[in-house]
Amino acid sequence: MLGANVRAGGGELDLCALAGGVLHVIEVRSRVGGHAGHPLESVGPAKRRRLARTVAVALAEGRLPRQCEVRYDVATVVWPETGSAPRVEVFEGAFDALDLW
Repeated sequence: MLGANVRAGGGELDLCALAGGVLHVIEVRSRVGGHAGHPLESVGPAKRRRLARTVAVALAEGRLPRQCEVRYDVATVVWPETGSAPRVEVFEGAFDALDLW
């Protein structure tokens, strides 16, 4: 793990990790119950662009390793309304920053 809540350029990256030469930028989203939609739906185009800009600034500032492929993952947590265990899913490669511009 490289860091949690990494701040750069006015934005924040929830989790950053390095594995196999790949920099994983992980956005964490959660919801209670299913009535508000799946948490992945909340990572729309504007949020994706903000994440990509924040990564670009963090890379330029040397806060993240520069010689790596960057992959954007999304981890979702759905908390049931009944108090049972949450459902956690990780969507690897959820989006590509190059598709955002």
